[in-house]
Amino acid sequence: IDEYDILHPFQLEMEKHLRDLHSKFGQYFGDAEFPACSTDIKENTDNYEIHMDLPGVKKEDISIKIKDNVLTINGERKYSHTEGTQPSELEKSKDTESEQNEVEFYRKERYHGKFVRRIALPQDVEEDATQIMATYHDGVLNINVPKKDIHEPDHEAHSIKIL
Repeated sequence: IDEYDILHPFQLEMEKHLRDLHSKFGQYFGDAEFPACSTDIKENTDNYEIHMDLPGVKKEDISIKIKDNVLTINGERKYSHTEGTQPSELEKSKDTESEQNEVEFYRKERYHGKFVRRIALPQDVEEDATQIMATYHDGVLNINVPKKDIHEPDHEAHSIKIL
């Protein structure tokens, strides 16, 4: 009998607990990284451009807010059996009390679940949500935040609509 075969169920369980811990840590301390949300921030003379990779996330599962020069992006990548290919022979469905079936994977590296990303921006950003543009296309979230003259900070959170 192979050592790996004996330890494999423990490895799967440990990986699940580490993903859960990572998610909980981010909920309490902020800046939880969605493993695939690579982000570029470019400063231009009159604005900041933010480009964030969010593959597999639907537009309606993303929300963006700005408060005290911190841009907060919340979202969720939901698991679906119809992603890519049909479930393989290596996946085994288990009955659970919930409406969704829990799936046991041979190997799981893609992240599914909620995420939050906070990006601290300089003092010269515009916090008026009507001035901030956000678009989402092919798994890439693009946010354009104009610069403004520095004045007294606005302490209300503002929601930003994704086009």
